[in-house]
Amino acid sequence: MRFIWNPDGFRPDDFLPSRLRHQADAARVLVHLIEYRRLDKRYKAHDGVTLQAKFLRNVVGVEHCEAIRDCLAAQGVISVRRSYTVGLHSFEFKIGPLFKSSPFRRVQVTDKFLIGRMDRHLSRTVPDPHDPTEVGLFSWLKELTIDAPAAKAYASTFGEGAEWVRQKALSIDMIEQADHWFTRDRFRRVHTNFTNLWGGLRRFLAVGGEQVVELDIANSQPLFFGLLALAKWQLSQDGEGEQTVLSEMTIPRRLIDTTCNNSVSISPPPIPSLYDAGMHAGSQRYLPHDLANYMTLVQRGTIYEFLMDKARRTWEDRGEFKESFFQHVFYAKTPYPNALANVFRQEFPSAHRILTDLKANEPRDAPRKMQQLEADFVIDTCCRKLLTTHPQVPLLTLHDGIWTTSPHIGLVRQTVEAEFAKLGVHPLLRCRAANGLSLPPDASVQT
Repeated sequence: MRFIWNPDGFRPDDFLPSRLRHQADAARVLVHLIEYRRLDKRYKAHDGVTLQAKFLRNVVGVEHCEAIRDCLAAQGVISVRRSYTVGLHSFEFKIGPLFKSSPFRRVQVTDKFLIGRMDRHLSRTVPDPHDPTEVGLFSWLKELTIDAPAAKAYASTFGEGAEWVRQKALSIDMIEQADHWFTRDRFRRVHTNFTNLWGGLRRFLAVGGEQVVELDIANSQPLFFGLLALAKWQLSQDGEGEQTVLSEMTIPRRLIDTTCNNSVSISPPPIPSLYDAGMHAGSQRYLPHDLANYMTLVQRGTIYEFLMDKARRTWEDRGEFKESFFQHVFYAKTPYPNALANVFRQEFPSAHRILTDLKANEPRDAPRKMQQLEADFVIDTCCRKLLTTHPQVPLLTLHDGIWTTSPHIGLVRQTVEAEFAKLGVHPLLRCRAANGLSLPPDASVQT
C-alpha cells in the first residue's frame, strides 16, 4: 500500500477505455509524477515539467505507459508538449485544463507490482540510511508542522492564478499530512518539502510548537568562491604552480572535526573539502590587494552594494542586480562583453583570473563548485557536528541557511562561527524569523 496525490474528483475509470481500466493505479501514478516533479524541481506555475520516457515506462509500466498518457491527454486530464531532443530534452507535461484549478488529495495505490516499481525507481526520495547526517536531518523534517488553514488563506490572497494556488496548497497538504520527501543532488545539496516550499509560507511552520527561525550566511556563494580562490592562491604560494586547479586534486575528502568521535569518511566528490584544500586561519597573509579587498567585502556582506556603486546601479534594484551578477559573472558559460563582468574584472583581477581558470574545461564548474562547497560546509560540517553533539537541537537546511527554533539559534550561530574561524574567515551571519524580520539581539546570541 502506498499513497500518492491526485486532483480531487479524478477517477481514472472515467477516462480510460475498458482495455486499460485495470491500469487505473498506473494512471494515478502518472498524474502524481507530473505534479511531484513540479515541486521537486521548483518549476514555475505555468511551465511544463520534463519527464523522461524511460523513467515513465519504468514506473508506470512499459506496455501501457504511452497508451495511458495519450488517453489522459486527449480528454484534458493532462497536457503534453510533444517536443523533444534525443538525449537532451524530453516531453513536457502539465495538469490539463480539466483539473488545473482542482486541489490535490491523497489517494491510495494498491497494485503490488506498481508499488514494487515505485519502490525501485523512486527510492531517491528518502535519505541514505548509512549517512547519519541525512538520517538526522530527515528525522527533524518529520517533526515539521504547518498551520494549514492559515497558510492556505495567506497563499490565496496573492492572486497568482488558480494553478499557482493549487500548487502551494499541495505543498502545504504534504507537510500537514506528514508526506515527506528528501533528496540530495549530485552537488550534495539537500532538497525537501521544506527547501522547496514557497518562502512566504515558512512563517506558518513550527517544530515542537516553536516557530522556525533562520541563520543565513550573507553573500554566501561569493564567500565560498572567495574561499575557493584563497585555496588556489595558497597552492600557488606553496609551490604547486599557478595552473593547479582544485578539481584536479586527489586528496581524499574527510570532514575535520576534533570534537566528534565518530568522524566519517565520504567517497571523494569532484573537489575536496575546504579543510583538505589547505584553508586554515592565518593563510590569508600577503594576499594580493584586490583579493584581500574582495574577501573583506564578502565577509561584511556588502559585495553587491560595492559592485552596484561601481556599476552605477541604484539601491532600489538590489535583487535584480544580484540575479544579473550571477548570470553575467559567476554563471556565464562563455566570456562576453558585459558591464558587470567588466566591473568585476577591473576591481578584482586576481579573483577574475581564478574564476576564468575554474571555467576552463567546463563553464558550469564554477557554480557547481560553489554549491558543493556550500553543502560541504553547511550540511556535512556544521549540521553533522550539531546532530552529533546536540541531537536535541532542531535542524532544517535551506542551502546556505540553517533553520532551527528560537531557543537554539544562539548555539547554531556559535557552531557556524567556530567552523568559519577554522577557515580564517568571519562572515556576517543574520538571524531572522520566518517572516524576514530580524530576531531580537538576545535571541541571536543566547546559548
